[in-house]
Amino acid sequence: MPARLNVCFVLALFFPFYLGAQLLNGSFENSSINPGPAFVPLPAGSTDIFNWEVGDPVDYVGGLWVASNGVRSIDLCSGAAGSIFQELNLIQDSRYQVQFDIAGNTDCAPIIKNMQVRIDGNVFNYSFNSTGRSHADMGWRTEQFEFTASANNATLEFIGLDDSACGMALDNVRMQRYDCNGILGGNAVIDECGACLEPTDPLFN
Repeated sequence: MPARLNVCFVLALFFPFYLGAQLLNGSFENSSINPGPAFVPLPAGSTDIFNWEVGDPVDYVGGLWVASNGVRSIDLCSGAAGSIFQELNLIQDSRYQVQFDIAGNTDCAPIIKNMQVRIDGNVFNYSFNSTGRSHADMGWRTEQFEFTASANNATLEFIGLDDSACGMALDNVRMQRYDCNGILGGNAVIDECGACLEPTDPLFN
């Protein structure tokens, strides 16, 4: 097989994997520990939740309340404002959409929960009013933002802003890329000839 064709063959094999290697374990279900029927506090530096690292202490919530997706979630305060982050593989200059679900720990003040999301130099602020909510009816709300990757990697960080034991609840984090055709979740990329094609397309070079 000619060298150029061989390179194209390798790209066709590995591009789908690379495009899919983005955000992992967004619902916090996979972990080395079980938060049980209530929650487990996680200290700074903890990597017990697979693919995530704790910045400042958070609570890993199990059965304390109804999660948005699955059975586990995060309280971004554990006696004080906490944070959790994940290192992401990206494609430079590609545009991404990040979605996540938020609610609030109703067990104590403040009623208005606040958090911040940071990625690739971008900062986004969110609040949630927990009035009238309960463990059984959390009122999960989906939020989203978009950003353009300035490099092939970035850190996605969720930061609680409340100095409390009851902060913003976080679950169901997901991310999709806009391909070069402007299709969210598409796999098309610019090939060696400048064409926007999926790597599995016979015309992809």
